[in-house]
Amino acid sequence: LFSRLCQPKVYSFSPYCRKGIYALWATSAVIGGVWLTDWKVILGYVPWINGKFKEDE
Repeated sequence: LFSRLCQPKVYSFSPYCRKGIYALWATSAVIGGVWLTDWKVILGYVPWINGKFKEDE
């Protein structure tokens, strides 16, 4: 009984879970790319960042 409890458990991810993980990584890469390049077209709609791009006339 003790040897059964102390063995490490191996979990296998289902293909659906892997697709979700890949989608999460891709989404975070896109958000990171937009943040690194300061893309005004998208960041103009983010409330706490759009003040950075306002120009005084």
